[in-house]
Formats: sequence, structure tokens, C-alpha cells
Amino acid sequence: IFGGAPGAAGALLGAPFGPGGAVIGGGIGTSVGVGAQQISSFTDYAASISLAEKAMRRILEVEGDAIESARRNAIAQEAIEYAVTRLNVEREDATVGMTRLGAAVLGAKGNIETAALAFLGTTKAIKATKGSAEDVRGGLTALVQMFSKGKISAEELSGQLGERFPAAVTAFADANDISTQELQQMLKNGEVGLDRLVKFLVFITNKYSKGALDMAASAEESG
Repeated sequence: IFGGAPGAAGALLGAPFGPGGAVIGGGIGTSVGVGAQQISSFTDYAASISLAEKAMRRILEVEGDAIESARRNAIAQEAIEYAVTRLNVEREDATVGMTRLGAAVLGAKGNIETAALAFLGTTKAIKATKGSAEDVRGGLTALVQMFSKGKISAEELSGQLGERFPAAVTAFADANDISTQELQQMLKNGEVGLDRLVKFLVFITNKYSKGALDMAASAEESG
């Protein structure tokens, strides 16, 4: 009745004092159990963020260049803080998302500025079109795969990203001054590279920034 082993233990300890003592003891035991579960979940959450931050520092580190390493880390942290404070993204999601994109973009010979653009641009576009936190995570995963492969496929653009951001295909075409038919043919031929992806990211950042900020500031989003 009082919620598992902690409640049962409290009730047994209170039992010698009669039914009232058992009830009070059970209540206290349950409170202790709930508190322990909360502390455990908070600890796990903090540990996950800490591990992601350590991974990000390793990924962004430039051997023998402490200044460039610090610059990269500062830009990544600024993007994370913006996502958390202005776009209502959970810190764990923001840290993990920026870490994964940093690794993918730098691995593709890009820079940390492009990684931050990819992270915030995709987040804003999905937020502005009423996407959920799960949609943002899925969209970032699609971007990680694109940068990791070095080229864009129809499955990643219209499938994985398009499911989270319905305007992805038309926005990609508009950003590159081509028709959607031309884009589909280029995707089929494997002719869409990361240069066109960056144009797309700049386009959606400019187009959806205000909508994302308005959405994040709404009472519903804050709730």
C-alpha cells in the first residue's frame, strides 16, 4: 500500500505503536524511498551530462594548440547554452547533440562553427514546426549521418530528417536554387555534397529562427 520495500520497512518499524504507528512509519518509509529514487535519477542525469562534456572536450581538442582547443570548446558551449536557455532544449540532449555533431563535422574536415550551425539550425527548424524533443533528437541523428558519410541520400533527407521536419526537401531545394525534381534526381545520382547541406542549414536558420524563439517563449512550450 505504501509503495514497495521502503514503505513496508517503515510500517513494520511503526507497528509496535499500533495501526497509527504503522501508517506513519509506512508514510515515512515511502517518502525516504521516493527521495532516494529522485536522488538516483538526478545523479544519473548529471553523470550523463558530465560524460558528454568530457567526450566533447576530447573531440574538440587540437593537439599542441590549447588556444584553438579553448576556442572550439567556447563556441560549442555557447551553442549549448543558447539551445538550453532560448529554445528549451534539455541540457543533456543539447550536450549530447552538440558532441555528436562536432565529431561528425570535424571528421568531415569541417569546423566547429559549421557544427554549431547544424545543431542550432536543425533544432530551430524542428521547434518552429512544432516538433517534439524526440523529433529534435532524430533530426540531429540524421545530420550526424549526413556529415559522417560526406554526401546526402534521399533516405536521410526526405526520410529521417523529413519525418521530423516536413519542409526539409523543399527548403533544401530553395536553399540551393534548384527545383525539387532536380534535387530528387541529384540525390538519386549521389551528387549532393556537404556544400549544399551547409547552404540548407544557413537557409533554415534564417527562415525559422523567429518562429522557434516565439514557440519557445509560449506558455505551452514553457509548460
